[in-house]
Amino acid sequence: MIKMAPIVVCVATLTMAPGGMAAPPCESMQLAVADAAEQAKTAPAHAGTAMVWVAEVASGTILLAHEPIASVGLGKKTTRFKLEDSKLAAGLVAGDMIRFEFRRAGSDYVIHRIEKR
Repeated sequence: MIKMAPIVVCVATLTMAPGGMAAPPCESMQLAVADAAEQAKTAPAHAGTAMVWVAEVASGTILLAHEPIASVGLGKKTTRFKLEDSKLAAGLVAGDMIRFEFRRAGSDYVIHRIEKR
């Protein structure tokens, strides 16, 4: 599994808490990033069928022409998905038919299972 560390940039003005202690300005941003990662693990899984257009193992993404996926409101179209593990796309080539399972993580769809049909 590819583990990516989130990059968090915080520009804020330090505020003084009672007693002269500086309040941490970025704490809420760091918590939001951690919450998104946790939500990806616990989000409901969705499934679809598709034809592979491009499997980009190096970038950890796959471009799929998928059938409608009602559970997330996606119509029949081409969508780029992130891969939970780039090994999921090993051996896939353009034109392969697959069944896949994914979860929503923030604004991304992350595939965690692929089965060649």
